[in-house]
Amino acid sequence: MEPKARPLAAIDVGTNTLRMLVGSVEGKAIRPDLRMRRITGIGKALRESGGIGAQEFRASLEALREFREEMERLGVVEYRACGTAALRESGNREEFLDQARRLGVRIDVISAREEARYTWDGIAGGLRGVGGALVLDIGGGSTEFIAGPGERDFISLPVGVVVLTSLFPLSDPPKGWATL
Repeated sequence: MEPKARPLAAIDVGTNTLRMLVGSVEGKAIRPDLRMRRITGIGKALRESGGIGAQEFRASLEALREFREEMERLGVVEYRACGTAALRESGNREEFLDQARRLGVRIDVISAREEARYTWDGIAGGLRGVGGALVLDIGGGSTEFIAGPGERDFISLPVGVVVLTSLFPLSDPPKGWATL
């Protein structure tokens, strides 16, 4: 009789969206069991204030509380939570990380290099047999360009969709555009 698959979880605390994937390890593969996503805009006020805005702070902690409850319900034995651009730059990052720990979620703030490596590792299987590739990962607070395989190299720019929309507010129709 094979041992029961053990559930693991990964949490991405991104500049716009918090995501969680819970999966069960079966041999060398992981079977997805649950995917959750909450758009909280944690980095929305970053360029303006230098930190996480009060509303986004609360919404992000609420999302993490929901994630923690689901992990407990599913019997998750191990998880990894990573924070990206907004948490790398935020002036009130330590307060946020402390409150997340109180909820039972320890978040590792990863470097742009680590973010690029994890992005590459996540898609590498789909690139088997490709001689070379340039991967573009547009996030909420940063954009990574990753070249590979072989000697992988990357560049991370502090520009993402949340950053751009905070600097250049959108309207419909776009303001300042001539009507055709």
